[in-house]
Amino acid sequence: MYSALFYGIRPSGSLKTMSGFSAQVQELRTFIHEALGWHYSASTRAPNILLPLRAAGMITTMSGAFEFRGRVDGRAFGGQSFELADVTAGKMHQSSYRHNSEYADTRPYDATYSERRGFQGVVVSLPHHSHFQGVTIMRRDMGRLNPKHVEGLKRVGFASSEFEKIFEVYSDDQVEARYLITPDLMERLIAFSKDYLGRNLQCAFIRDKFHITVDIDDRFDFSRDFNAADYQDAATVIINEIGAIFYLLEKMQTLQARIGAKGEAAVDAERAAYYSELIDNLVPAIRQSADKFEKTHANLKEINHNLPLFCESLHGLLVPRF
Repeated sequence: MYSALFYGIRPSGSLKTMSGFSAQVQELRTFIHEALGWHYSASTRAPNILLPLRAAGMITTMSGAFEFRGRVDGRAFGGQSFELADVTAGKMHQSSYRHNSEYADTRPYDATYSERRGFQGVVVSLPHHSHFQGVTIMRRDMGRLNPKHVEGLKRVGFASSEFEKIFEVYSDDQVEARYLITPDLMERLIAFSKDYLGRNLQCAFIRDKFHITVDIDDRFDFSRDFNAADYQDAATVIINEIGAIFYLLEKMQTLQARIGAKGEAAVDAERAAYYSELIDNLVPAIRQSADKFEKTHANLKEINHNLPLFCESLHGLLVPRF
């Protein structure tokens, strides 16, 4: 489903230098997201939930800083609003050192290197259909390293040994925590944790909002700068990104039981109609964006010829759930 560009392979013969092309890519993203009724921002502030999630140890950074490269606000299937933010631990800049026997001290090499240590993924925030007043969080289980308390929250035990091997739950209200985390939800959380997106899944219920953190590094990215050979390649990458966002949103809605874990005829028909309409709206939006995006004349025929292929990733969402 994903093109080579999605995995960071940059073709030769690109249209422009990276700096100029980057601005065009972000403009193209904004235009296509608007066709969905979403708002995309390349320059964004920290999400409001950042500090509570960091205090709870759900997102970390060894450098003491984060980068916020992109944000999407919109509505998913069923009209549910959502906020999706790219949250990445800031890089640590270090120098390589060597010992020179002619000197008593250690002299640095000229070269330096950077690496990320900490969270690199997305934070999704959704209004929850159940009413609650307290704070309940689900962190990844750390075995003997699990603390008894997290920011004043007490550990909550559950009967499911499979669930307990994956998650550790803390709450300021034991009764409310068990009301929110039902056996059915535990089964859906276990299932999602086996998905490639959910391997590092953590959740938080904080005053009527459901927050999900997915530490997936650059395998799920909707805001990165990239280079491309032409307009067609750039639009294909962005449509694939949007398809991945919808996939993640469906997983989130499944956890909330807004979409059943198993397909039902009526719900599947509504979903098919919803995504079909989205695809119908995207096609003219992409055609219009072609006039705004710098391209070579040699690519004009190819754009129109291959336009339906741009929505390939969304077509996968038309099939019934199971």
